[in-house]
Order: sequence, then structure tokens, then C-alpha cells
Amino acid sequence: MIAYADSSAILRRVLPQPGAIADWDKIERLICGRLVEVECNRTLDRLRITQTLSLQQLERAREDLTAVLAHAEFVEVSPMVLRNAGAPMPVVLGTLDAIHFATARLWQDQHGLPLTMATHDTALADAARLHGMPVLG
Repeated sequence: MIAYADSSAILRRVLPQPGAIADWDKIERLICGRLVEVECNRTLDRLRITQTLSLQQLERAREDLTAVLAHAEFVEVSPMVLRNAGAPMPVVLGTLDAIHFATARLWQDQHGLPLTMATHDTALADAARLHGMPVLG
């Protein structure tokens, strides 16, 4: 399976949170927008500052994030992605989710391959389903 993962799917995998995607190991190709690196690292830094995680948990999460992202194929946030993210959408999406959705659609259009959306965000999942993408999460 080829899957586009947003930060919600990756963070739930690398942080001690319930409900992580059970079928993660079925993902053969992981596609991510470059935005996911910033989102995940900002979240980990926020957890460091608020001391929500122990130092050991935080270090483990950083290692796991590095391992996940090492296997990802990244799509840059190009002017085309931003233009598409600003276009009308099938559902209400915030800015970052719209960028993820536009990135996934662009990758799918350029490669002509089926793409599954891995997300725990309801609106992003709805947009993906309306575009014909299966959803994990």
C-alpha cells in the first residue's frame, strides 16, 4: 500500500498515544509533505517545553520520528501545492490540512497510483474519501 501520512498519524505512532494506526506495517511506500517535519518537530518541542513527556519518552519519540521520516518520500510545498490548497475544497479544512490534502492529490495526479490517506483528522479524512482515497486512522 502507498500512503500519504499527515502529522497526526505520525505523531500518534511515535508518541505514547492510544489509537495509532494498526495497519501501519502494511504501508510499503510512505509519502509525506515536507510540512510534516515541521509539524512533528514543533509538537515535540512543545512537549519538551511543557514537560508533558519525560526526557526518556521525548528522546524515544525523537528517535522514532527520525526512523519513520527516514523511510518517507517527501513532496515539497511548491507554489502549485499552495495554489491548490487555497482553492475551494469539498469540506472545511484548516490551512495545514488543506496543504496536506493538496500535496497528496498532487502526488497522486503526478504518479497515477492509488494513494491511501493516513490521518486521525476527521476533516482531512472526509476530504480524502470524497476524492476517492481510502483512509487509515
